[in-house]
Amino acid sequence: MLSHELRTPLNAVMGWARILQNPRLGDAQRAQAAEIIERNTRLQAQLINELLNVSRIIAGMLDLERFPVDLTAIVQEALEALRVDIEGKNIELTVEFDPAPTHVLADPLRLRQIVSNLLSNAWKFTPDGGRIAVRLSRAGASARVAVADTGEGIDPAVLPHIFEAFQQADTSTTRAHQGLGLGLAIVRHLVRLHDGTIQRPPPERV
Repeated sequence: MLSHELRTPLNAVMGWARILQNPRLGDAQRAQAAEIIERNTRLQAQLINELLNVSRIIAGMLDLERFPVDLTAIVQEALEALRVDIEGKNIELTVEFDPAPTHVLADPLRLRQIVSNLLSNAWKFTPDGGRIAVRLSRAGASARVAVADTGEGIDPAVLPHIFEAFQQADTSTTRAHQGLGLGLAIVRHLVRLHDGTIQRPPPERV
């Protein structure tokens, strides 16, 4: 699976790079090639980063640098980074922020990684025209971030294992969604390093 996932975006980049060398290629095709190359390059970088993070976790070398952080700003930054992709699938996005201050003592880089992974997962598995809801609220002395979507759902047999490394609902080489099954495992580890918890809440309307 690892070999397949790493080779897939690389093959796409190489293939479209060769197509770009055709002098008779039209502007529309060049734009399409550039978009596909960029998308697959970002995917390749994400896969490599996930492998590096897991290696650091296994080696016990993933440390935090904690500062007072505005969680609202972190969520907003993660949303902005993904906004073009969300709009590209015509996904309806609703965001709800608690009016009370949501400052936490955390590593801003890792906190952004947590939120970005959750949002990317929601975007990946939500079909065109679907909905994603993001809610940031206070929970006593803690802050809570909830991400819900109208995605395809997960097999009940897989649900107990979604936060385990290399877990995929569909492990075939022809599955529709790429990835190593590491994102949620990394999120769980980072959340625990911050003395927090992560769970899949009961299904709710988005």
